Amino acid sequence: MVHYLCYISTEQLAFKEDDLIKLLSVCRKNNRIHNITGLLLYFEGHFIQFIEGDKETVQSLFKKISRDNRHKSVFKITESKSKERKFGNWSMSFPTLNKDKVVGLPAYKPFEKEIVFRGFDVKDNHPGLVLMRSFMTQSKRKQVQYL
Repeated sequence: MVHYLCYISTEQLAFKEDDLIKLLSVCRKNNRIHNITGLLLYFEGHFIQFIEGDKETVQSLFKKISRDNRHKSVFKITESKSKERKFGNWSMSFPTLNKDKVVGLPAYKPFEKEIVFRGFDVKDNHPGLVLMRSFMTQSKRKQVQYL
């Protein structure tokens, strides 16, 4: 069984694109070391992350995340166990103004629902997937309103 947890939070100070790229690099390295997989989404100052792995490792990581002063209002949405990992690798997705900065970055996925969830069964009602899809749907609606 794989332990998973999903949380949301709000940035403390505005993240710039370069900050997000650095975060992507550090998280990818650390998560590989600790056998953590999942997905981190960022949109307009809000994070939602789905993490999965060994129970103690996931809970320890969440405690560390909760104490991280780069964000506030960290709220655990769900925590449970699953028969299998939903995300074979850890990845991050966020809208970018400068696509040249992120092209080819390991673990970066364009902020497109069809790309982030490619390969997943659309009928899979795993709680983490439902939350992540909902976040992206709402974020995309907000993006369209700005155009």
